[in-house]
Parts: sequence; structure tokens; C-alpha cells
Amino acid sequence: MFADAPENVGAGIKPFRDPSLSWDFDAPGIELDVREPHVYAAEWSPDGVRFAVDRETVRTVRQAPAYPLQMMVAVFDFPEKPGPADHVPMLAVDFVRGG
Repeated sequence: MFADAPENVGAGIKPFRDPSLSWDFDAPGIELDVREPHVYAAEWSPDGVRFAVDRETVRTVRQAPAYPLQMMVAVFDFPEKPGPADHVPMLAVDFVRGG
């Protein structure tokens, strides 16, 4: 998942080197203040993946990888977007839960 404050949360499948998957990624608009804590989730099964923020479904895709995955957490800065000159991007992770 990917959040671009305050309205876009990107979620979906990007088929890196996996011909059994197809590109299915979007950034649906939701009300979200990324400066506040949130719970992000990706629940996958053989039938697909449900992406949620604060227990509310943001997006569902009808495909899923059939092998173990890794979780990558990152923060991105977009200097071309307006904001305070002294802004320093920060990502704080309180916990990660595995299935």
C-alpha cells in the first residue's frame, strides 16, 4: 500500500517477473491524514487480496501470488509538491503482525 496525503492510498498487484499475475494497481481516493497513526492491512488468500486502512476495505483484487512474500515499508518525499521548507519525511512503525 502507498499513501499520498491526504486522499490517495495505492494498493494492488504489480507483477514483477511473475507471468501468472497481471497489473492491477490503483490509488483510490479516501479521507486520510497520513500524519496520524493508521492500521494498514493486506489480507490475501488464493482468491485475491483485500487491502484495508483502519479496518475499512480500500480495494480488493481478484488475484494473489501463490508463494511467500516479503513486506517492504518505506517513506517517500515528493519535493516538487508544496510544503514547509524544513519538512523532514518520517515513518514510524509501531508493530508488524504476520499471518
